[in-house]
Amino acid sequence: MTKHNRTMERIRTVVGIDPGVNTGFCVTDNGSLTDIETMTFTEAQAWCLNCVECYSKQGGVNTLELVIEDPRGQRVGRNDERYGPHRLKGVGSVERDCKLWIEFCECYKIPYRLGKPGKYRKIDAKTFKQWTGWEGRTSEHARAATMMVWNGKRPTT
Repeated sequence: MTKHNRTMERIRTVVGIDPGVNTGFCVTDNGSLTDIETMTFTEAQAWCLNCVECYSKQGGVNTLELVIEDPRGQRVGRNDERYGPHRLKGVGSVERDCKLWIEFCECYKIPYRLGKPGKYRKIDAKTFKQWTGWEGRTSEHARAATMMVWNGKRPTT
């Protein structure tokens, strides 16, 4: 996990979360990508609580915000042959995980907002690396989490 350089510089940490069995997780500090990975639900929550604890010990000068992917409104072709009952069940599970993330944030008073990675959700690893310069391995979930919080240059088409 990311080890932040906790100096006098104010740090604004924004974490992108793609909820699910394999939780996509992306950390940006002051707009720079610092960690992109896939972890379990509880590992991601533990990371967030650790960050909150570290920041509170420093007197609250640093901030943490979560951007949680909002699955509501996603189109799932109920009459499309490509989507069977397993796909619908998966979307329901992600909706439940999203609600659990919201409860987690409200319980621990962690600022959050719901977001969507938009049309760049399903980009492949090669394109992701070209856009972001990220050298490490990434999963589809981690890339989706990144697309919600990364402010870098994307193609205009």
